[in-house]
Amino acid sequence: MQFLKNKYFQCTFFVVACTYLYVFMEWLFFVTKPSFLSSHSWPERVVVFFTGIWPFLVAALLLHAIMCGVAWLLGRSARLNAISGACLHAVPALVISGLVIMLIDNFTYTVFHWGIVKTNLYTIPVYWILFLVVFVLMLRRKVMSKRGLSGAAILLLAVSLVLAAWSALASPANSALRGVQRPAQSMPNIILFASDGVNADHLSAYGYKRNTTPNLDKWMDKALVAENAFTNSAMTSGSLTAMMTSKYPATTKLFYPPQTLQGTDAYQHLPGILHRLGYESLQETIPYYADAMDLNWLDSFEYANGRKLHWSNTELAGPAQTSAQFARRIRDRARSRAGQLLLVKPMEDHYAAVVSGSENKGKALTDKERMDAVFDFIKRVHQPFFIHIHLIGTHLNGPHCCEWRGTPTFVAAPGATPAQQDDVNLDNAILQADRYFGQMMELLRQRGLLDNTIVVYSSDHATRWAFNSTVPLVFIFPHGRHKGRIGEPVQLMDVAPTLLDYMGMTVPAWMEGKSLLRDDLSFYRPIYVGYRALYRDAAAKHADIGPPLYDLEKDGLVVCDQWYVLTLANHETIQGTVFDFRGKCDASKMPDAKAAGAMMTKHLEERGFKF
Repeated sequence: MQFLKNKYFQCTFFVVACTYLYVFMEWLFFVTKPSFLSSHSWPERVVVFFTGIWPFLVAALLLHAIMCGVAWLLGRSARLNAISGACLHAVPALVISGLVIMLIDNFTYTVFHWGIVKTNLYTIPVYWILFLVVFVLMLRRKVMSKRGLSGAAILLLAVSLVLAAWSALASPANSALRGVQRPAQSMPNIILFASDGVNADHLSAYGYKRNTTPNLDKWMDKALVAENAFTNSAMTSGSLTAMMTSKYPATTKLFYPPQTLQGTDAYQHLPGILHRLGYESLQETIPYYADAMDLNWLDSFEYANGRKLHWSNTELAGPAQTSAQFARRIRDRARSRAGQLLLVKPMEDHYAAVVSGSENKGKALTDKERMDAVFDFIKRVHQPFFIHIHLIGTHLNGPHCCEWRGTPTFVAAPGATPAQQDDVNLDNAILQADRYFGQMMELLRQRGLLDNTIVVYSSDHATRWAFNSTVPLVFIFPHGRHKGRIGEPVQLMDVAPTLLDYMGMTVPAWMEGKSLLRDDLSFYRPIYVGYRALYRDAAAKHADIGPPLYDLEKDGLVVCDQWYVLTLANHETIQGTVFDFRGKCDASKMPDAKAAGAMMTKHLEERGFKF
């Protein structure tokens, strides 16, 4: 074992130990706060740590091998011995310096709500000075020669190897999308266009008094219009995931971050199917709340919110999938902070994206920037393409939140109440979103793409995170095919089956929605809604994210023009009427509150919930 005393081996073991320390502190960050790991048992979390470390070990050791080569060459000259030693210690110094920065950022953001994401040209140098001080100190210390370090590093590597082998055996390749075949007909381009938190009854396209959607109005006579569409979740993440997967939130257990798709669900979604068919794809939404990578929609978009996504050709399941997700999260956390400190790419503040205020200026993308990215993509992309757009301006400028900050087209009457002013703010925001919609449609026309493009106009949920009001849902098919009105209640989960049906593809059995191109719709089909997830404070138990209730506090149901809310804590059910329902319902065909509560309880229990 004399070779272990060689300085190159000793430093290599130190690199291993430093890498384990860095990943362990990141793992500790995730397991001590609500995160995607919260729904996993402690043994599973430990496995994730030991197996998720491999990408970082490989990268650190490759870089260290290069630095060892440089150190060996420089060490051949006695005058360069000091520089040679510095090269030998460069990788562990880099890892520990990065760890110190991450720990400080975690602490300051958690305690003071200030961190790297809020830095500017004047405060960034503080982090660089701190980084360089730690880096230089680490270069000068030969801590890798301490007794026991080599043995500890070897033991950690052995445990990781054993658990990685077990994880591979316990995680057989998925066949989530087996059987997906190219449609017989040509594949149309698809654009899903949505603006956050909009009721259908605030759109002039649905008969609203103010002219809030003049551009959409032009297409209504050529479109398939759902007059009574409902969300499947009153929260953005759950709603968009339900729309993409055509699975109830109770099925996927994704209601609100930090919950993410897991297992087979992570691969079974519309973007994954289109990806398999060869579509080029772009997502412009909100990081964290509606981002494919953040929500673990695997094998989905090529580009999402300003970055190119790289997917493995192997469908992972079980521990291997969670370990890969863990590694991505660590990588993205380091990459985003490095981009901010290097002035390469500003770090987006996820909270600022959903909260308007001058202090957040420049820390979150605007709808204009999102649409500019969409326009650039349309100009350069090859067909077929798939684009998912989710604008946030209607969230920031209506009853959801805050104030209208643009030049208003609609102005409240003198003496207007706060509620009336909120309505005006929302209407101005809807009009701005409609302008972007109009610009997009005009660009498609100019490029001759309208005759081969499906455009779906929608919203994720009703205003104020409600589900008991209708949301817009409009399909614009090429050449005005399937135009008309659907009076029966439908849900956002019906979007994916409808698009696949139009393309002549068999709708997968795992999709729980229905194609709206069929004639078997019913006025009394129950629409289940994940209404409210628990709003956690610092003292709350983040284990609630997992079983038995998966963070769900209230479940919802819509049957024709009646809505119901079941509170899971006491099993009480309340009932009301959808005020903007278009059509008439037979009261004798609808459940009372008690029966509706039983329906919701059964719906949840069939999907693994325990009360």
